[in-house]
Amino acid sequence: WSRDGKPPAHPYFIVAQLYWPHFVRDLNYLLVQNKHQVTDQEALTMLYDEIPTLKTQKDEEENDPTFKTYTWFLNKPENAVNDFPELKDYSEGQTFSDDYLRPSIEPLQTDGFTYEWSREEHETTHKDFTLIFRARPTCERVPQVITEEKRIRFDYWQYVKEFVFFGGSHREGAVLAPDPTWIDQAHRNGVAIFGTIFLPPLAFGGNVKDMEELAKPENLQKLVDIAHRLNFEGWFLNTESQKDYREPLLTTLKLAIQKMDLRGKEMIWYLPSCYQSFDPKSKGVRMTGDDKINNTAPAFLEEKGK
Repeated sequence: WSRDGKPPAHPYFIVAQLYWPHFVRDLNYLLVQNKHQVTDQEALTMLYDEIPTLKTQKDEEENDPTFKTYTWFLNKPENAVNDFPELKDYSEGQTFSDDYLRPSIEPLQTDGFTYEWSREEHETTHKDFTLIFRARPTCERVPQVITEEKRIRFDYWQYVKEFVFFGGSHREGAVLAPDPTWIDQAHRNGVAIFGTIFLPPLAFGGNVKDMEELAKPENLQKLVDIAHRLNFEGWFLNTESQKDYREPLLTTLKLAIQKMDLRGKEMIWYLPSCYQSFDPKSKGVRMTGDDKINNTAPAFLEEKGK
């Protein structure tokens, strides 16, 4: 259902809108590309519209049909599981090669969107919700890992004000920008979307060197430039590697953030339990912590343990 209350014309038409927004559609809501009709079943087995053509099995054997994601290491470890570049090697205004996902150019829609609630008691809350959502694993290329039958398709834009594209780790890549298709869909639905910088606890694979790299002013400015280049609203700073807000590295990061030029972008800074005593004092930066976040993931489990 769209935000104006109109029902979908066809149950699979939503799939077409979400995943192939630029393809010509015929009157039977079949997707048409290069004179090849894509059936409903085919539409449900593919996700990203960055795939330029529907390839045969022979094509897929001869050529890699996938595209690189926008992910970086802060400090690439020796046991890294992906081959991403380091953020320090990114240059302002960098042009990405053709084997990357095509950047989004969809503007954020700001007019005509209102929340829709399923129950009357929700209408009175008038809350703006930020959703933290792990849309896919942190991987070098898409879409193979997210075209399986068990994948999750997101259908609830009308309840969300901001969307955090969550993921990353020290070994997989700590800086994760949202995929262009997610940016497109968020913006078309009036939802701001954020990438993630993931710094896990030291006991769970975190590394102090990642925080040191993040706290460098030149790297913070590169994050701003990436958000502009890829057309999303900012970053979710998930800094779990430092437990105490009095840690020198957190103070260094705060001072660097205070001096940076966000150029209209925003940052949501997460510290697990100490945000109340830690004011960034920087326009465009806000703090959050565990007592501000509701983990609703268990509500979506249909069966115990599944």
